[in-house]
Amino acid sequence: MFRFEHPLHLWALLIIPISVGLYWWLRQSNQQRLDRFSAAKLQSYLIDNQENKRNNIRLGVTLLGIICLIVAWANPQWGERKEEAQNSKSDVFIALDISQSMFCNDVSPNRLERAKILANELTETLKGDRIGLIFFAGNAYLQMPLTADVSAAQMFIKSANPDQAPTQGTAIGAAISLAQKGFAAENKHGKALIVISDGEDHEDDAVKTAQTASDDGLVICTVAVGTPDGGFIPMQYAGQSGVKMDDKGQPVRTRINEKMMQELAAIGHGNYYNILSGETAIASDVQQVLSKLEKSNKGVSMAFTAKESYFQWFLALGMLLILGEFLYRKP
Repeated sequence: MFRFEHPLHLWALLIIPISVGLYWWLRQSNQQRLDRFSAAKLQSYLIDNQENKRNNIRLGVTLLGIICLIVAWANPQWGERKEEAQNSKSDVFIALDISQSMFCNDVSPNRLERAKILANELTETLKGDRIGLIFFAGNAYLQMPLTADVSAAQMFIKSANPDQAPTQGTAIGAAISLAQKGFAAENKHGKALIVISDGEDHEDDAVKTAQTASDDGLVICTVAVGTPDGGFIPMQYAGQSGVKMDDKGQPVRTRINEKMMQELAAIGHGNYYNILSGETAIASDVQQVLSKLEKSNKGVSMAFTAKESYFQWFLALGMLLILGEFLYRKP
């Protein structure tokens, strides 16, 4: 199945119609000035039509090269290959907040999309571990038990949205409790939970639950998605765009609860992060944290599927086209 690993990068393709429009506008402006300067019959003697054709070709080649580079940046993938990895690492649950407050766009494009990008980065970085998924809002739901199937995890992450949660809220404690039940009873080491949320816990005692889980050997890392200033929650009312209102008819402002997220990480002997640190950097650091855990299942070989990447072909073609444009100049 074809896909782009980083589809948001394709927004850069907007530079193509903008460039074409700017080029057309400049040509029209030059033509208007020329019309004022000379009669139409004389213009064929004043203008090198071959040069115009060369300019058009150079523009086309340049834009095609840029398109190839942007496509390479998004990393096109299709087909699958089987990979094997030694499970000498950990069992990891990723708990993803899918409450309505995650629609807030105080981080671009919004909290939920940034959280999903991070979750995907984690599945790539933690290949070889068994990964499970928990989605939570007003309650917690086991979306995928512990498995080495990275493709399945990424498919579930891609589809995550608040409509999958019957009740709204941010039940982090329920997510921690559900993760505990997902590990083998005899497993006291090499297990971790990564909570990705804005931290607005309104439903349960997350700190108390985290302490119990930590005493049982669970390492908890937390990632706050959002900003301290926060923002409003976009909503649709009768087909009209608006923001979420409280019982008094006032707009609801959502802010990340960094204090609680930091406290959960401290209790769980893990690290706290803010999404603004960058998804790749966070995933890499989480990997370092988990690599230091005592392992419970050493030397077990597991197979999983991975997509084949073809960015290198588009990168090479794009560079060749841009180099060709540079060489295609009038002597």
